[in-house]
Amino acid sequence: MITTLLILINLGFTREFPLEIREQVSIYNYKLENGLDVYITKNPKAPVVSVYHWVKAGSLHEKKGITGIAHLFEHMMFRPVHKDDVGFFDKITSLGGSANANTRYMATVYTTTVPGQHLEALLKLEADRFQNLKVTDELLNVERKAVWSEYSTKFDTNPVIDIWGRIYEVAYPGHPYEWTIIGYRQDLEKINAKDSNAFFDTFYRPNNTGLFISGDVDPDQTMKIVRKYYANWKAGKKTALPAEFAKPTTFLQTKGKIASPSKQVLIGFRTKEEARSPLEYMFLNHILFGSANSLGEKRIKQSMKLASAVSDFNYDYDSGMIKGFMVLLPKATINQVTTEVLKLKADIEKLNEENFNAYKQEFITSVLEGTLRNESLNEALALSWGKYSDLNIFIDWDKNIRGLQKDSIVKLLNEFYTKNNMIVVTTKAKE
Repeated sequence: MITTLLILINLGFTREFPLEIREQVSIYNYKLENGLDVYITKNPKAPVVSVYHWVKAGSLHEKKGITGIAHLFEHMMFRPVHKDDVGFFDKITSLGGSANANTRYMATVYTTTVPGQHLEALLKLEADRFQNLKVTDELLNVERKAVWSEYSTKFDTNPVIDIWGRIYEVAYPGHPYEWTIIGYRQDLEKINAKDSNAFFDTFYRPNNTGLFISGDVDPDQTMKIVRKYYANWKAGKKTALPAEFAKPTTFLQTKGKIASPSKQVLIGFRTKEEARSPLEYMFLNHILFGSANSLGEKRIKQSMKLASAVSDFNYDYDSGMIKGFMVLLPKATINQVTTEVLKLKADIEKLNEENFNAYKQEFITSVLEGTLRNESLNEALALSWGKYSDLNIFIDWDKNIRGLQKDSIVKLLNEFYTKNNMIVVTTKAKE
């Protein structure tokens, strides 16, 4: 049985929906009795249909001894579900589609796109793997080797990925943020089929999952298909993220392990996102490092000429930290860079109303410019639902951003943007 929670177009949500989108698409939200949240976006101009599953099962839900199991399971979800069956990739390819997935600190996200006429065939396959996958030792050993390959090709050779893992390890000792999303190497060998099936049975549940469908679809007909294949999925225990990091912080500086021909630096500030509006953090990240015309870009690259590149780093993908990434010029020192990064707080305080509002408009545009693509619509909705627990972040995007005040942003800065909350990781110099 399905219960319609709300149909956005009929309840006035389109009145507040960004103009660039509301004239093109309509978003509908339903909830199955087993707790599965379903968001269907009717996008009439789309020639394909996109399906996202946001599962609240990431590295933050792990513990020492089984670190990396969320990422390992991402791999296993593409293996054959039944004996003598083919893998998920092969099934999707036969439909003329594509599939992918990624593991994050707080979730594992599965994305699939197929021609619109194959939506039911796709949802049947998706529902099957989400409900019926069982891990065997043989299956586990195959994917264990695949993860070892990722260590070899990414974590052991890429200096940027190396300092990405290092900054969390240094910043969050004793907290699940400490280990990388791929987990500790020693744990990869310890995880067994029993561990994997227990993780699946705990976290891969409908009340722990958001299903997002976007394309030229009929919402009512689509929900009949969803009900057909997902209604019997059994609900489980509600899961939760760990408590936020609460230990005293201090300035930390270290180096990565992988040599790099250029001096690259990742500078992070721990955040407490549960205590504040996520929009404030998102907008602040944009002003500091995310914009092509960010204050970091203007001060560190253009004015002080300390870096050849300045940007933010994985903000939507990661959590727990605002990070700035820089490629330093040969004569630049770390002390110079950290000093200038801290001065960005004063730069925000000095912004006049015209420039502050210009950043708002740029931020709105940067998010909305790609949202008529199915994948972008699903990604925006999934982030709002899964990472920020508030769909209105996207629904009322322009209104919410325009409502932000500089005083509130400065107050937030004063809470976390300090030297004793700064973590600096540089790449190892090439010998």
